[in-house]
Amino acid sequence: AQQAAINVQAELFGTNDVVVKYVLEGHDRGVNWAAFHPTLPLLASAADDRQVKLWRMSETKAWEVDTLRGHANNVSCCL
Repeated sequence: AQQAAINVQAELFGTNDVVVKYVLEGHDRGVNWAAFHPTLPLLASAADDRQVKLWRMSETKAWEVDTLRGHANNVSCCL
């Protein structure tokens, strides 16, 4: 049974190892969503701190570019 569960997990998530490339620090509460730009080195994140943040990435680091404030509630997603 345990082997079957491992096989199902491998089919869902793949068997490649995952490496954390960046840790983005800036939201004050939990992040609900992250969306990568399809061609530019940009990422948008939405969080329970009622903010959407825009991040830029290079080969060696990532940094916050801008913050969109003014949401009345937690932000659950962004595109």
